[in-house]
Amino acid sequence: MSFFTPVRGQTLAVMLLERALAQNRLAPAYLFQGPAGVGKALTARCLAQGLLGKTNDHPDLLWVAPVQKTQDTGRVTPAQIRLEQVREITQFVGRTPWQSDRSLVVIEAAQCLNEPAQDALLKTLEEPGHSRIILLADRPDELLNTIRSRCQTIPFSNLDSDQMRTVLIEQDYGEIEQNPELLALACGSPGAAIAHWRQWQQLPPELPALFNALPHSLAQALELARRLTQTLEPAAQLWLTDYLQWCYWERYQRRELVQILEQTRQALLNYVQPQLVWEVTWMRIYHLNP
Repeated sequence: MSFFTPVRGQTLAVMLLERALAQNRLAPAYLFQGPAGVGKALTARCLAQGLLGKTNDHPDLLWVAPVQKTQDTGRVTPAQIRLEQVREITQFVGRTPWQSDRSLVVIEAAQCLNEPAQDALLKTLEEPGHSRIILLADRPDELLNTIRSRCQTIPFSNLDSDQMRTVLIEQDYGEIEQNPELLALACGSPGAAIAHWRQWQQLPPELPALFNALPHSLAQALELARRLTQTLEPAAQLWLTDYLQWCYWERYQRRELVQILEQTRQALLNYVQPQLVWEVTWMRIYHLNP
């Protein structure tokens, strides 16, 4: 049985890896690139299972992911993979594997490597020792060209509707199909669909009805801003800007609405006071409403 049986909708990626395994010609470094939530991490786990026999607490497996840090001001910095994490990778690949011929390093969301970390990783890729390194990247163009050139690329793509349905049912999220707008927003990514569903479930029940239609008065616009900022955490507010951009475009086909909400998103990312941001947003949308 194939190591990659759990992977859905990634025929090319699975074929390339199975061929390399069959010929015993695995590359020392891989770049799994493609949209978020389509199976890159799952494929890496399946490969690790095939190579190491298990993935839980294996001494020859190092899984690296971005981390957030809270500043003294209380602000949370964007998730990054930092230099100290790459130094840990360097130490890991420099030692002799304990139970396998080669150790395995998986770097999740590799596009989050900051500049010093990318420079340091490049040296490790040049001399990987007795190890293999897999980079998972949603946005590979944010990696140095020299990093990408030292990895064999494995492409991943969005799933079609039948494959999406299969994955969501397997993951016990079949109910998402009752929300076609969330499926459309996911664009063929089961992981994105599940993330959207979780965000939607966290919305207060009365809130969707408030932004279902554009505000018809300035008082309603200000009240909506107040309700959003009092009931939603910052991450949920950011998600809502994406959701509303899609919904309002589908419903009204007005570029100005999308532009206003994208400016809202950027302001929130730059830590502008949320209630002020939403007040300006809804007042601008009100003035667009004929």
